[in-house]
Amino acid sequence: MLQLPGMALAFASPLPPALTRVLDREVLVSLGQFGRWGRFVRPVHLKIAADPAMLRGAALLPTALDLRGLCRGDDVWVLDPAAWPDPPTDRELADLLLHELAHAMWNQSTAPAAGVAPVTPPTWFREGFAVVVAEGAPPAAARRAIDGATLAHAAYADDAAIVNLGPVAYTAAAVAFDAWIARFGRRGLAALQRGLRAGKSFGRAFESSCATTDRAFIDDLCKRV
Repeated sequence: MLQLPGMALAFASPLPPALTRVLDREVLVSLGQFGRWGRFVRPVHLKIAADPAMLRGAALLPTALDLRGLCRGDDVWVLDPAAWPDPPTDRELADLLLHELAHAMWNQSTAPAAGVAPVTPPTWFREGFAVVVAEGAPPAAARRAIDGATLAHAAYADDAAIVNLGPVAYTAAAVAFDAWIARFGRRGLAALQRGLRAGKSFGRAFESSCATTDRAFIDDLCKRV
């Protein structure tokens, strides 16, 4: 068990040296910002997949995504850096780990009572939250690359559509989430999380905390980007 700022990270076996290095040099520094976005209430379990097949097997459902990591509940899975087609840089590993830890924090911040199925937000919110928490708001150049048509396509994209869009899907999601947080702020985020913990659907929790629907928000944003 490794005690990190605001959370505990558990792993059953020694980590690959590259991940240990990234945890020490990159992740510890960045985790301090997570407290603004949610809370960890249980340890997160870091698991290493020896190969892509093992990582895909850890997913709840079959996926078309070319995975390097994933989050399922409190478990964060990362593909062993030795199994990546191209050796990852420390920055790539840190961004991946922080991204999946952001998903884990969201899961813990919004978990409803026992016996109630957790809610999966739409792509723009789910992935946008993880990108912004892990990497910060998208830079101006990235914002300029996103137009209304791309945002409309990415906002509710399934895995196959994300594959077709490529990295721009995550940029579009980050642009959308950043616009949402700019409008509704941390109070809106906290209200949305409370609604989800109370067992509301994402649509109901969003509407009650924002006084609009998520699709109306996206439709309006698509006209303005």
